[in-house]
Amino acid sequence: MFHVLRHTYASTQLEAGESVVSVSAWLGHASPPTTLTHYAHFRPGAAKRGLAAMDEWFSQDPQPNVPEKSLGAPQARRHAGTQARNRP
Repeated sequence: MFHVLRHTYASTQLEAGESVVSVSAWLGHASPPTTLTHYAHFRPGAAKRGLAAMDEWFSQDPQPNVPEKSLGAPQARRHAGTQARNRP
């Protein structure tokens, strides 16, 4: 009976989205991969959550993270081009 309760507990936690690392520690497994070996089939929504996160990330308006004094910054490029034309 203990094994059935343990399995039910782990399955319920993983289906609820609890971290595999946490469930692994609570069950006393040697590592999270051990938990995944036995309970990975209880994480059907994991792939959907990951895809949704990537879709959200790609749908955001891209904001370049270029340092102000970088050669890649818009002002730095214009300034560099002006210097090149003004050289003797």
